[in-house]
Amino acid sequence: GLVIVDRRLEGMSGDEVARRIRSQNDQELILCVSGVEPDDDIVELGFDDYIHKPVEDKELTNRIGLLFNRVDLDSTAREYLSVRSKQLTLTDVYGNAARKMEGYKNCTSRIEELDIPPRRKETLESLLPH
Repeated sequence: GLVIVDRRLEGMSGDEVARRIRSQNDQELILCVSGVEPDDDIVELGFDDYIHKPVEDKELTNRIGLLFNRVDLDSTAREYLSVRSKQLTLTDVYGNAARKMEGYKNCTSRIEELDIPPRRKETLESLLPH
């Protein structure tokens, strides 16, 4: 399934909701749609994708479709896509300055740790928003 959360929820943060969902079901897809600008902690967040508001219906529909394409992938491929999605979110919000952010660099380090062959990365990139 797919859960859509905002980081600002009454009573409990969306970050905490994602953490709890992940602890019970690591296969659940979690999309964050929030007005909270992503920051250096983005790699640690339990979301598979992050959209900074405002978001148009077409973009939301596109992202949901891309997320559902991840369902049958192995956990390494899913993690790669999650981390790459977070990098793209930082770039969407901060432009080229994102590459200098600690959060972006942390994402890059995590991707390198996954040790995915370049050809596989190319294939997975088609499952990311462009």
